Amino acid sequence: MRFVLALLLILAGVFPVLIRNNFSPSQMQTPEWIAVAVFLIIALLLIVVRRKKSDTQPEGIHSMSFSFEKLTSFLPDGSPALKQGQQLFLRPYMGEDQEQIAVTNEKAEIFGFVPEEYREYVLSRIESHSLIQTVVTEQTEEPFGAYSVKIRITC
Repeated sequence: MRFVLALLLILAGVFPVLIRNNFSPSQMQTPEWIAVAVFLIIALLLIVVRRKKSDTQPEGIHSMSFSFEKLTSFLPDGSPALKQGQQLFLRPYMGEDQEQIAVTNEKAEIFGFVPEEYREYVLSRIESHSLIQTVVTEQTEEPFGAYSVKIRITC
């Protein structure tokens, strides 16, 4: 993509000047040489200079899992509010200190928060508009009508 953009810059900056001067560099005046030089330098920079990789952001797809235990949220029919395979959503800047990431369902009901060890990475993925998938991977019944779920975040 950068190469194509550099090629278009060369064509847009150099070619019209050469056409105007009948493809004779000896007829080009100083402002035209400056314009050609600027376009060539910008095109070379696009080709040669690469964006520095961030040391804090690992490359690739990462998956993290954690559990919510002793949940007591149920649907009106008595079934658990979270089911295996259900997609969940993340809402940043929640909680008491406004720095937690809430895990919610489609109705924005908060079931818990992303653990602190994953918080910075997940927040950076949210802020960079990366694709994030949050899914209930396992649901287990507990005594006294509660249940636990295991949640996986992939980003």
